[in-house]
Amino acid sequence: MLGLPNTNAPAVSYLLETIGYSNKITINSHDLYGMSHLIIPGIGFISAITEEIDAIEGLREQIVAFCQSGKPVLGICLGMQLLGFSSEENILAKCLGIAEFKTESLANHISTNSVPHIGWNQVSYNQTSEIFTGIPENTDFYFSHSFAVMSSDLSTSTTNFEIDFVSSIKSNNVFGVQFHPERSQKFGIKLLENFLRL
Repeated sequence: MLGLPNTNAPAVSYLLETIGYSNKITINSHDLYGMSHLIIPGIGFISAITEEIDAIEGLREQIVAFCQSGKPVLGICLGMQLLGFSSEENILAKCLGIAEFKTESLANHISTNSVPHIGWNQVSYNQTSEIFTGIPENTDFYFSHSFAVMSSDLSTSTTNFEIDFVSSIKSNNVFGVQFHPERSQKFGIKLLENFLRL
């Protein structure tokens, strides 16, 4: 698991250990070679996480190489946004460019609800995704975000917060979820188990 400072990597790691999956939190690019799966967690600011990645020699290149290797990758919340091409949170932030989408400000698309979008909300499927196996349609997951992907051909589910936004994506072996499975109780655990069994 990518363990950049100020992310929710410890919370995700703790949950994985609790359900019986050993894992390693690292920011060492060499550690990624031996991993079977990569989770990119995230909270905070897109510019901070991209700057932290670029401050570590070889890390950006090795993350991209892992995503292109065919091994399973899961981006969570800001980690999903990092996979895209750009983010309105900071247009100068250099995202990974792994998946074809851009992240936009929720506040620019809604007029009634308050931002950030925090709390439980339903996820509605629009394409099949292995990480949702055994999880019913319109299951509630826990969200906490001010930016979102508004549309993408890679979308596997959407969530309504006055308007629909993309709540998960899939691009070959690369998956992303806007919500926090580590805070989403039994179905969040189920999603992580599905991912780790790929």
